[in-house]
Amino acid sequence: KGNISLQHETHSQAKIISILKNIPLNKYLEGCIKKAMKEDQSMLYTLIEQKKAKDDEEESGDEQET
Repeated sequence: KGNISLQHETHSQAKIISILKNIPLNKYLEGCIKKAMKEDQSMLYTLIEQKKAKDDEEESGDEQET
């Protein structure tokens, strides 16, 4: 669990939507966050691949020195 800070208008609109959908506000917000994270997942994969490539380069450099 964690706390997030929202602007008053954003909170109010989210609360209205959650009431209209008949779901708790926390569940609605969690769904919104998960949806956004899924849309941005490619950024995470790109970062992981870049780190792997950098680690591989460093490992190759270490092997050449020995």
